[in-house]
Amino acid sequence: MVCVTVQKTCERLIRQGAVYAGAENLYVLHVARDGEALLGGSDDGEALDYLFRISREFGAEMDVLRAKDKDIIHTVAAYAKTNGVACVVLGSGSERRGDGFSAKLRARLPGVDVEVI
Repeated sequence: MVCVTVQKTCERLIRQGAVYAGAENLYVLHVARDGEALLGGSDDGEALDYLFRISREFGAEMDVLRAKDKDIIHTVAAYAKTNGVACVVLGSGSERRGDGFSAKLRARLPGVDVEVI
């Protein structure tokens, strides 16, 4: 599973996720906080459409979800569990935020590889 933001540069994450997935199902996920605009910037719609197209090129399903109570980690973990995900790919921006996103996700998903690209 690949977690993306609404940036075209997330294409690299999808490509790497496809390598990790191999013949397994590949999922691409964008989670927006409940109550916040899904598309904040003027180019976000174009970027999201682009990521949908790239996902399809790799045979991936792409979903956009809202995080209830603004709990993105819970939403990502629940999606991963529901879909039997073995590996989650995150961008390095998740580490630069300094909120421990990848560590918290690892704690919620024992036995699932969490790769930061």
